[in-house]
Amino acid sequence: MVDSRERARLQWRGKLEFLFTSIGFTVGLGNIWRFPHRCYVNGGGAFLLPYAITLLLCAFPMLFLEMFLGQFASEGAISIWKICPLLNGVGWAIIFNSTLTNIYYSVIVMYSVYYTFVAFVNIGGPLPWQSVNNSAISDHCLNSATPEDYWNKIVLRVHDDIDTEKKDFDNLGAIVGRNSLCLLFVWLFVLYCCLRGIRSIARVTYATATFPVLFLLIMFVRGVTLDGYKEGLNYFFKPDWSKLSDMAIWSSAASQAMYSMGTGYGAHIVLASYNEFHNNTFRDGIILCIINTATSIFGGIIVFSFLGYASVKNNQPMSEIADNGPGMIFISYIQGISELPGSAFWAFLFFVMVFTLGVDSLFVLVWTIYASLEDIFPEKFFRWKKFILCSICLVHYLLCLPLVTEGGIHIVVLMDQYTSNLSLALFLLLEAITVCWIYGLKKFVADMELMVGKRFIWMQWYLRVTWLTTVPAFCLFLFFASAISYQPSSYSEQEVTSSGEAVGWLITITPILITLAFAVMHIFRHRTPGKSFKSLIREATVEGSRWEPRTPEDRVGTRYDDNIYIRPVTSNA
Repeated sequence: MVDSRERARLQWRGKLEFLFTSIGFTVGLGNIWRFPHRCYVNGGGAFLLPYAITLLLCAFPMLFLEMFLGQFASEGAISIWKICPLLNGVGWAIIFNSTLTNIYYSVIVMYSVYYTFVAFVNIGGPLPWQSVNNSAISDHCLNSATPEDYWNKIVLRVHDDIDTEKKDFDNLGAIVGRNSLCLLFVWLFVLYCCLRGIRSIARVTYATATFPVLFLLIMFVRGVTLDGYKEGLNYFFKPDWSKLSDMAIWSSAASQAMYSMGTGYGAHIVLASYNEFHNNTFRDGIILCIINTATSIFGGIIVFSFLGYASVKNNQPMSEIADNGPGMIFISYIQGISELPGSAFWAFLFFVMVFTLGVDSLFVLVWTIYASLEDIFPEKFFRWKKFILCSICLVHYLLCLPLVTEGGIHIVVLMDQYTSNLSLALFLLLEAITVCWIYGLKKFVADMELMVGKRFIWMQWYLRVTWLTTVPAFCLFLFFASAISYQPSSYSEQEVTSSGEAVGWLITITPILITLAFAVMHIFRHRTPGKSFKSLIREATVEGSRWEPRTPEDRVGTRYDDNIYIRPVTSNA
């Protein structure tokens, strides 16, 4: 059997490959869809303060921690837990959570593909939601043809004036054929790029990470020239201080901060594992933090400019004009695009942008799953790479099909809520505790200095303080606040059914059960007569013998040198 460390670890050809791939992962639909939506439903400006605080005191530090872990050991999201074998199950739980995220996230990307095709075939004419006389819509929408009607009645088919049967989690209805074909296109595209390897993904992200910037600039100019944009920006930036006493807002903001940075999904660990050992992680991390946060704020300005326009046009208050759920990106943006000359052409470019933003995050998450499993089963994965990648994408596609039924949007909203609060808080809490309190912060800082030297001393102190104190505090807060302020997921004021809520809690609890199950199995696997349970726990929390820099030359002259490093001895008592 081939040990994964006996084969040389693939490395990026240059620093830009890592940086652009990381930007492609962190800057995605979470910035222009999820962030504005979370901000809107939580009172606009009141959301920004807890969001910024969580970024500075939790999300940013955890980004650096995951990047340093991956770069130091050159391991994936599962095998990296040799730093604390007792918590090896956390890696498997992360892969489980990333798989669920891929399922609903790819459906959001699929919607952008559908709209792209619609805009393309209508270039030179009116878009379907602009024409009241369009028969394809009028039969369903009666006397209206708005972006919201088109989204709910044509794209989702969750609302239908002819078929009065209500669609919900217990009554999903039939699969929407057009959406299933668009979903197939998404997964075939992801598979094609992944089959060519991580370096191919990096080259794709050169385009997918830069094109959205140009189009967002165009959307920004259009947004701030619409009537009513000031009302939207006022709602976005002006906080209602009284709402800050609502724990649900803090919980939502903390969850979004971690989600937008992509921490807790294992992707940053995997991407950094392909870095050179002495790569300047501080520099790359700072760039990622700035670009990700700026994109979120920039996307928020654009969305709320359009929402302000819709508020004035429809003579409605800001708090009542947007549809809940994923529909915001497919309603509010479209309202602004529809006002542009040649709107079909601009809509086509916009949804190509949405597709590129979403699909590069999918690339990385799928590769994270593959690369993490490859480190555990190197021989089989090296031999059957193409077959395994095809199987991963096929399984994802099949699991996505219930989400493209007529009531599938209820599953999308449910999965978005239940995979991104308690689970992320648990993963990040265990990562911080492992590094700071089990492995030891001093040893980890020494590992950092092996890689990058003693540069960025101010950053090192910032990370030390936050890893030790604020990160565990925020993760614990998010964990308990999410439970205390819990509300069932809903779409268009229709709450999920009791069976759907049960599935949601199963999604939430499963990562915890996986973590506990692997911990119990590890303890029982290594038990010997005469050893106490306390001794077994102590031994299971000591880093494994293979926790060290991957290449021998990076271990020479350090405590990891075979002639210097001595494993700590634990008592059998």
